[in-house]
Amino acid sequence: FRSANQSDVKVGQFLDYCRKQGVRPENCTTVGDGDNDIGLFELTQRGILVTEGKHDDGYHGRISPELRKSAWREVTCLADVPALLTAQ
Repeated sequence: FRSANQSDVKVGQFLDYCRKQGVRPENCTTVGDGDNDIGLFELTQRGILVTEGKHDDGYHGRISPELRKSAWREVTCLADVPALLTAQ
């Protein structure tokens, strides 16, 4: 389920950061691992889903279909993110 409150807070903080830095959100890539990151993924259209420690078995932090659909790319380990970004 999507945690609207946490998602809204993250999006608000991200937009505030972008405004202060003079960066457009659509020029950013976001990284996340939970439903509360869907808002960021949708905002930037460049969300990287980290599935490390997640399983579709429902016991170890389920990856929702909405989260997976909102992701631009998916990696199994956070350490894989830099290589993905430099390949772009």
